[in-house]
Amino acid sequence: MKLEIKNREVLYAHDLLYGMSIGGVKSVHRTRICKLLAKKFKELQEEAKALEGAPMEELVAFEAEPFVIEGGNLQKSLQIIGSVLQDYEKELEGKDAEVFELLYSQLVKGEETYGQV
Repeated sequence: MKLEIKNREVLYAHDLLYGMSIGGVKSVHRTRICKLLAKKFKELQEEAKALEGAPMEELVAFEAEPFVIEGGNLQKSLQIIGSVLQDYEKELEGKDAEVFELLYSQLVKGEETYGQV
């Protein structure tokens, strides 16, 4: 199981997962994924500074680069986040709804949806 999102979606994915009201062991696994997303976002901020003044096409390409979370010791966390998404009942709109669909498609349906959001 893997999760693949664009660099520009890292913060949106973090914020969506972080804002979900879940408890117990599900919360622990959500926190693992959120910490990884937060760490990646900080790296992206630092890298973006190096791109200041770069041509627009370089910035667009940078934002579209994939960030992949897969397997290893995160396999269980990704599976649990998938089950949380499957049971999630709260209405979402805008970017939250788009990111939810991306996460849901990959973690619940197992679809390769990278690049569709």
